[in-house]
Amino acid sequence: MKNLIIIILSKILNVIFGFVKVKDNYIIFYSSRNRIDGNPKAIYLYMKKNYNNQYKYKYIMNKNTDNNCVSKEDICYYKTLKGYYYIACSKYWVLSDSVTTLLKKKKNQLYLQTFHGHGPVKRGGLEIDAFKNKKEFQSGIMEHVKLWDVYISMCKKDEEHIINSTGYNNHIYRLGIASTDKIVESKKTSKKEILRLKEKYSIPKDKRVILYAPTYREKLLNKENIDIKIDLLRKLKDCVILVRLHPLLNSKIDKRIFENSNFINVCDVPDIVDLYPIVDILISDYSAAIYEFALTDKEILLYPYDYEEYDEFPGYIIDYHKVMPGPICHTEKELYDVLKNEKESFKNYPNRLKKFNKEFNYLNDGKATQRFVENLINKEFDKVLDNREAGKE
Repeated sequence: MKNLIIIILSKILNVIFGFVKVKDNYIIFYSSRNRIDGNPKAIYLYMKKNYNNQYKYKYIMNKNTDNNCVSKEDICYYKTLKGYYYIACSKYWVLSDSVTTLLKKKKNQLYLQTFHGHGPVKRGGLEIDAFKNKKEFQSGIMEHVKLWDVYISMCKKDEEHIINSTGYNNHIYRLGIASTDKIVESKKTSKKEILRLKEKYSIPKDKRVILYAPTYREKLLNKENIDIKIDLLRKLKDCVILVRLHPLLNSKIDKRIFENSNFINVCDVPDIVDLYPIVDILISDYSAAIYEFALTDKEILLYPYDYEEYDEFPGYIIDYHKVMPGPICHTEKELYDVLKNEKESFKNYPNRLKKFNKEFNYLNDGKATQRFVENLINKEFDKVLDNREAGKE
């Protein structure tokens, strides 16, 4: 009954908004996961600063989203008549995730998929053997992906992963990842600003700062009071440990770990990139944060405590031990020992990091947003529509 209502509502909305004319200078942005972050945020802020009067902008979001970085006139709530109107009339859709909208994309609208979580590590979607032959999974993936007109990538391996995992067969522009520009710029952060940020997040000024940012684990989604496996790091009295889970899991962390310890909860910080200037060492496993933080030239420590389990499902698309730039620890004790002997543990790190960045991050050079916007305002992306209308596709 619920599905029937949705189908009927979708038909009604598409008839109504089908009469809405698409406007060439209207752009919508959408980040999803109840956040204003990632590539849409970076592109939006750049265009507001440099092309404020050239386009009409709307940032689609849920009503409880932290929207402090969005101009009041650009706020537009998802699943409202106003939201549907701007989805229907905006020529450009700049997204980092799928929009489950009841409206169909029109032929003269351009869906620019900037994605989130760039950086090839683990298999996904159709790369996973268990999903390859499931028709319902394939159709679900393709219903989403076939709407994309353009995919923005950062390197060849990233492109191969998105093609193999989704079946995407449309246009790819290798431009670099817009959200990384801020990371590159953060290397110039002054000592005064770092002290201000530490004060903002209640971090002692005289302590080394370690950020623990593990990847999303679906098996934890239905659990509460998630226990993280870094308890030994309480012994590092000269450090504070910032803890940040994946956005879909951050509300489920067991908050008792923050009582009388050197652990600080930063799960509610809207954008992880804002933390990088104050962080000395990143601990992660299979997260895109590894590729991002590599741009800071600071130390990365890998902690894939469930490596063998992940090797079985979903599996890896890289040679993890060969590719990752930092020391790899599989147990909590190994993690603690490496941090206690930091100088020795990271002696070969600069060369490995340089090789890593050369292979994966060479386009994440601080100008990725500029390249994206130049392609947009110079109508390079519009050639996709031109070819479609000319029957070349």
